[in-house]
Amino acid sequence: MLFRSGGGRRPVLHAVSKIPELHCVLIGDGPYHEELKRLADELGIAERCEFMRSVANEVLCRTLKDYDILISVNDVGGVSKVDLEAAHVGLPVITNAHHIERQPEVLEENCLVVEATPAAYEAALRRLLADESLRAHLGSDLRRSVAHLRGERSEAAYVSVYRSLL
Repeated sequence: MLFRSGGGRRPVLHAVSKIPELHCVLIGDGPYHEELKRLADELGIAERCEFMRSVANEVLCRTLKDYDILISVNDVGGVSKVDLEAAHVGLPVITNAHHIERQPEVLEENCLVVEATPAAYEAALRRLLADESLRAHLGSDLRRSVAHLRGERSEAAYVSVYRSLL
């Protein structure tokens, strides 16, 4: 499991503490990095949590396929870059409900959208861990939903426009 670290990630660590088989990687060097490390210690899960201050984007994109689930905690709404990167490799995503705006369709239809509570994250994690076909289904549907955003297609569209202008 992978998720970006930050203040809103406390409920995720509480959920992880309830599921002993989980190992998580938290990426981020924000103001909550040390606080989340202390919380993992307090919850007795520090040995199951890998805290990384940063990962080069090319490395992250290359290794996303090695994870089972992405938890994307998004406090500002919309679809984050990490959501899109996970979508392109077919990684199932759990994300929090956005109360700022309507949930983007790609998240409504192809991700598990939960309230940002320990119980909701735990239930979503248990559901995905228990159902391999659901994980595969969500991942493949999510990947299909962003196929039109692939670099090759965007590049081809730009080339077509430039050629028409010439």
